[in-house]
Amino acid sequence: MDKECAILFVDDEEIALRAVARLFREEPYQIILAGSGKEALELIEEGARPAVVVSDQMMPEMTGLELFKVLSRRLPDCPRVLLTAFADVAIAIEAINQGGIFRYLRKPWDDDELKHTVRMAVVHRDLILKNHALSARLVQKNALLEELNSGLEARVEERTRELQQAYKENLKLTEQLQRQVTQLEGRDQLQKHILTIHPLDETLQVVLRTITQYNALDAAIFYLVQGAKVSPKAVAGIGLSEPGQFAQKSELISLDSRIGKISAIGQAMDEKVPVQSG
Repeated sequence: MDKECAILFVDDEEIALRAVARLFREEPYQIILAGSGKEALELIEEGARPAVVVSDQMMPEMTGLELFKVLSRRLPDCPRVLLTAFADVAIAIEAINQGGIFRYLRKPWDDDELKHTVRMAVVHRDLILKNHALSARLVQKNALLEELNSGLEARVEERTRELQQAYKENLKLTEQLQRQVTQLEGRDQLQKHILTIHPLDETLQVVLRTITQYNALDAAIFYLVQGAKVSPKAVAGIGLSEPGQFAQKSELISLDSRIGKISAIGQAMDEKVPVQSG
């Protein structure tokens, strides 16, 4: 505690002001004296910033309580100590409720009690200022934390989008590679099959299975085209009745029958001749 910690004493009695000046001569405070509430307010207007204000209650023009009501607005963090020679409970209650006093002491005061009260008032004021500083720091840190969280959320969202895009691209590339691998495997299988002697039906089945696997088809059919006027003939098929199963001859014949009818209808429409049933 240094001399910059000022204590303002307000009393209309000169003898009382001299008494407190002597009492606090050895204390580590800057002592400011005012002979009235008006003078005290003028000192504050001129820049005085006391840590504690000690005022007599009964003064002309402005009582101590009236002074404290003004100070509660101008210096809200400054503890106020009220001195009075009268044991007036109503004044004490009003001083506490409206003046926001720190302590209420009787006159004539006890020197030790007054010094102790001033010390406690200074400590109380320091705690108030520290609390304000901590609150300001907390607000600042909360604002910074909110800003960091907001930035972090934005970065997380951006990174999530990047990962999703990368996943889609990797999935697409994987599918392309898988198709290429399937194509190469199919070509290799066909080449091995062609290099050896096999029945035509078996060769067609190998080709059909390779085509369906490579193109992810459920079914496929080989047609043999014999001429422009002749309907194509189904010679092999896969997946017509059951997935992965090669078509039976009866299924192929049924296909040929349906295709023949369709071709006959098309021919009749082109040539404008009756369709021969049959």
